[in-house]
Amino acid sequence: MNFVDDHSAALKMQELLNYLYTSSDLATRYIQEVSFRKNDIIVEPNDSSNFFYLVQSGVAFVEAWTEGNEREVLYLLTSNQLYSPESLYDNFKGCLNLFPRQLRAASNLSAYKIDCDFMMDHLYAQPKHLNFLFLTALRELSSAQLIFHIHKFPTEERIDRMLQVIASASGEQTGESILLPSAINQSVLASLCGLSQSAISIHLKKLVKEGTLSSTHTPLQILKPNFLPH
Repeated sequence: MNFVDDHSAALKMQELLNYLYTSSDLATRYIQEVSFRKNDIIVEPNDSSNFFYLVQSGVAFVEAWTEGNEREVLYLLTSNQLYSPESLYDNFKGCLNLFPRQLRAASNLSAYKIDCDFMMDHLYAQPKHLNFLFLTALRELSSAQLIFHIHKFPTEERIDRMLQVIASASGEQTGESILLPSAINQSVLASLCGLSQSAISIHLKKLVKEGTLSSTHTPLQILKPNFLPH
């Protein structure tokens, strides 16, 4: 799921921001450093605001509403990832409006809120930064596609694969184990996997018994990061 390793993405992110801040007067008008508390709605469903949100730290959920009027987590964004506004996809706006989504802070979060026109005007003159922009957008799209594909697997394999995807995308290496973000609890896993919370709970207890997880409590800690066969 990671097309760019974290260190490389952080360096390219800083290069991009340095370039955008070259015209300091304009940058202060079109780039804002914003922060949100856990559960704050960053972008409302069907919000037509013309901004990129570039995650600096924290975790954000991209969500949709189910027929039962419940939030469903589609995928997550972490540091150095970009939330692309619907305005980038003008040819598909009509289709996207059928599936309104929102961006919610899953933890305390800081981000850069960047005017789309300002960003694009600058990046067309610098192909390497434009390439990075589309690469980060591709990561967002690929995350959604990967999660959709995981839903085709049987229950236990679905949960295992989701845990491994999250560990790869946003896990923190601690010795030989991987610590998942505290925002990833059983309810979120159930939403990401398209399963009931009881199904998640039963399988997590099994993983603890097998020694794969340290416990069923958040933050989840994977003791055997390579527990799935390649």
